[in-house]
Amino acid sequence: MKKIVLAYSGGLDTSVILKWLQNEYKCPVVTFTADIGQGEELAPVEIKAKNLGVKEIFIEDLQEDFVKNYVFPMFRANTLYEGNYQLGTAIARPLIAKRQIEIAKEVGADAVAHGATGKGNDQVRFELGYYANDPNIKVIAPWRDWDFVSRNDLIDFAEKNQISVSKNKIGEPPFSTDANLLHTSSEGKILEDPWVEAPDYVYTRTSDITDTPGKPEIITIEYQNGLANESAEELTQEVMSTIWAKSDKYDPSKSAVSTWVYTIARNKKIDFYRKNTKTKINEEDIRDFLYNDSESDKLTRDEIKDQVNRINEELNDDQRKIIKMNFFESKSHKKIAQELEIPLGTVKSRIRHILTKLQRII
Repeated sequence: MKKIVLAYSGGLDTSVILKWLQNEYKCPVVTFTADIGQGEELAPVEIKAKNLGVKEIFIEDLQEDFVKNYVFPMFRANTLYEGNYQLGTAIARPLIAKRQIEIAKEVGADAVAHGATGKGNDQVRFELGYYANDPNIKVIAPWRDWDFVSRNDLIDFAEKNQISVSKNKIGEPPFSTDANLLHTSSEGKILEDPWVEAPDYVYTRTSDITDTPGKPEIITIEYQNGLANESAEELTQEVMSTIWAKSDKYDPSKSAVSTWVYTIARNKKIDFYRKNTKTKINEEDIRDFLYNDSESDKLTRDEIKDQVNRINEELNDDQRKIIKMNFFESKSHKKIAQELEIPLGTVKSRIRHILTKLQRII
């Protein structure tokens, strides 16, 4: 490798990447910082790069190019990402990639590098932009190559290599923010829980809604066909357990892993809904009907008694005993099994049979 041009923000990630590239490739690294209206002071970026031994530093104002050739055309075309929402920070990636390749040609670099992680699509956006402008360029994506797995790993590396880290960078940030002249996005950590209101310091370009005229109205939305957290966790565990149990039976010649996993998850979801969306009447429901003393429920109570009597006529002696002992005398399954001298499983099976009949009649 002769020379590398790095898309450099001056933050923790790209500062660590800069030093890592110098250590790994033993060649000059050129930094390129694009001012696309992110609202940050860029003067410290040059100082940081110089302190890390960078000789060629590019800091360029691309705001007019960004708006004229990217933002306005996007609006005119009504471009929607995946057909759902307009591009924000993502629309600047092609511009940064284009200018980065131009700089690489100017300085004689044969490689470019970026600091995009694998959690989003920015790696794809940067790298398609690179290859579109120079199909022969070498692309280095440190987050795919190095051994660091957390923010603490980066901080440790920075401290060992005398890379300055501001105090507010120590520890995990409450959320991540990305911005340009068009857009600001904040995501992750404390913003991921929909039941928790966003803290006021999230708002940088707008006012907190509670500081505006009027009073906020809080509404709760429930999903009829969705899953509560506990149910979702239960279903997820069931899917993962099935995948683990059947892993030795997976045949790569028949389907891709993703297809195989999707099929298991889909089938488990269908089974889950079949099992949990039926209206079920349990023993407590029956007792509530039979022993509720309010006048408004008297007719219902009498009706249920009539239905139980009807069921009694269809059952054998043992089943009638179980109805009396369980529903009227409130005896446990175990107690019934002991008194009738029958297995506990038989008691439970007969009660399920009785409940099914009672449910059908009610």
